[in-house]
Amino acid sequence: LTTIHSLTNSQTIIDAPHKDLRRARACGSSLIPTSTGSATAIIEIFPELKGRLDGHAVRVPLTNASLTDCVFEVE
Repeated sequence: LTTIHSLTNSQTIIDAPHKDLRRARACGSSLIPTSTGSATAIIEIFPELKGRLDGHAVRVPLTNASLTDCVFEVE
């Protein structure tokens, strides 16, 4: 599960110190991989997916955008 999100007010405008080096990057000029709560929320709804679903997010330098990409492997 990949989610694409616009920049947020918790991101820095310029490169700055942060304990997570990816989140230290300037939001207006970087694609920033980060964590997502979407996978956790889906597992709460569908507990049978626990251990079988993972996800990550990418912050993009746009003011208003969102996208979710899901890939499923079925037998």
